[in-house]
Amino acid sequence: MKVSGTLAILGKRLGVTVPGLGDVMPAHPTLGDVDSPEALARYQAGKRAAKADARAAKATRGA
Repeated sequence: MKVSGTLAILGKRLGVTVPGLGDVMPAHPTLGDVDSPEALARYQAGKRAAKADARAAKATRGA
């Protein structure tokens, strides 16, 4: 897990408050936003879609 994901879990799920934490937390969805099996499924589907879009864009630039 990346540091940004860990920070999101600490801030969003566990309520940890540290000066400047909001400045370094990611704006995109992370595992810190997951609070149920349904939310995990939505998070994983969104991540798969984003990766597929990135692969398609890379393939288009390389052609």
